[in-house]
Amino acid sequence: MDTPASSVATILIVTDITTDATLLKNLLSRKFDHVFTTTDPSKLPGDFVRHQPSLLVLAFSS
Repeated sequence: MDTPASSVATILIVTDITTDATLLKNLLSRKFDHVFTTTDPSKLPGDFVRHQPSLLVLAFSS
């Protein structure tokens, strides 16, 4: 079965831990070209509007 090298999906990772954001971005960037992260809650609304993600990943410690 052939799979595309990458997808046109846009992914936004939202987390409160910078190292988690980096890890998740590195993992997802292997398959997807448009992966963005935000760790600052005050910037989340602007980042959401700017990137218009197809998938929102919430990765909080609690």
